[in-house]
Amino acid sequence: TTILVVDLNGRAFITDFDNATKEAKNRLTIRAHTNYARRCFLTADEKRFATAGHDGIVRFWDTSSGKALAKLDFGGRI
Repeated sequence: TTILVVDLNGRAFITDFDNATKEAKNRLTIRAHTNYARRCFLTADEKRFATAGHDGIVRFWDTSSGKALAKLDFGGRI
C-alpha cells in the first residue's frame, strides 16, 4: 500500500506500508511547494499524485520517480 502525506514545510512523502508486517518505509521525499502543502491526492493505480500548496499551485507528480509532470498556477491561495 502506498501512503501519501504532505506537511507544513511544503514537502510530500511517499511511504510504502506493508500490511503483513505493519511496517512503513519512506520511499521518496519531495520539496513540492515553497510554502506549506495543503492537500494531496493519489491516483487509484498509485502511479501519479497531485499536491496543492498555500503558494496557489497544484502540481502533478510521478510516484515512482518523483518527477514533476505538470503544474497549474492559480495565482493565489487555494
